[in-house]
Amino acid sequence: MPYIEVMESFEHSADWNEFQSQVLRRLWQGRFKRHWSVDLSKYLPEKFVRRLTPGSPAAASPLVSRASGQWRIVVAGTNGQSAIVELGSEYQVVRATIQR
Repeated sequence: MPYIEVMESFEHSADWNEFQSQVLRRLWQGRFKRHWSVDLSKYLPEKFVRRLTPGSPAAASPLVSRASGQWRIVVAGTNGQSAIVELGSEYQVVRATIQR
């Protein structure tokens, strides 16, 4: 999880599984015109972004919200911590902080 892939969409999903299905379907169809890739390893410690051993439980789904023109994404780390990543209007990292 050292990257967050950002794609704009005006579609709504009932839940995370439906959302993932929609995104994968659109990716396979080549229907996303623009997307951004944000490298979290530049902003968060390696211990946070490093994957646990194979077979370990997957991290929780990110929580995404938008306020005052900025995106706020809460991502789960591998050791039970979470990070709040704030993206500006051009999807650049404004701030990334770890919550203990």
